[in-house]
Amino acid sequence: MFDFKNVVVFDCLDNYTSRNILYNKIPKDIYFIHAGLDAYIGQVITLLKGKSKNLSEIFAGLNDKKNIPVTPDAVHIISGIMVREYFNILKKEPKLLEKFLIINFEELSLDYLSL
Repeated sequence: MFDFKNVVVFDCLDNYTSRNILYNKIPKDIYFIHAGLDAYIGQVITLLKGKSKNLSEIFAGLNDKKNIPVTPDAVHIISGIMVREYFNILKKEPKLLEKFLIINFEELSLDYLSL
């Protein structure tokens, strides 16, 4: 049997259908770090399966887009934030638990949105 201690699932998928399938497959009490990009806007949030709001509730009504443009610099920054959040989780101090970090790379601004 696999030991899920210190397991964190990273969601870097490009559509909501796949994200929901992935989220529904993970066991309870596993951290799920979601990230997404759409043109110049990036977002990262951490959920704890079974305790946080369900991913399909958070993104209810959103449809998958085709050919979402992204910039390489945004991909690197968002993935770096995901890795930083992983280390925060290992220290038992997640900074983005149930809190969206939203970054606008065109305006160089950021904001938080709590669930």
